[in-house]
Amino acid sequence: MEIQAAQEALSGVREEAKIGQRTTLDILDADAEEINARIAFAHAKRDELVAKFTLAKTLGILNADALVE
Repeated sequence: MEIQAAQEALSGVREEAKIGQRTTLDILDADAEEINARIAFAHAKRDELVAKFTLAKTLGILNADALVE
C-alpha cells in the first residue's frame, strides 16, 4: 500500500513538473520516497521470513525435509 501511494505521488509530481509546477528536485525527492517504500517492503518481507524460520526452529520442526517442501 505504501509503495502504491508513493508511485501515485511520483506520477502526480511528474505531471505537475510537465506544466512547470514542480522542479526536478521535487521529482527526485518523490522518486527517492518510492524507492524507500520498496526497500521498506523488502525489509519487512525479510523480517517475516526470519520470524517464520525462528518459530519453526523453536517448535522443533525446522529440518531438511521441511525446507524442501
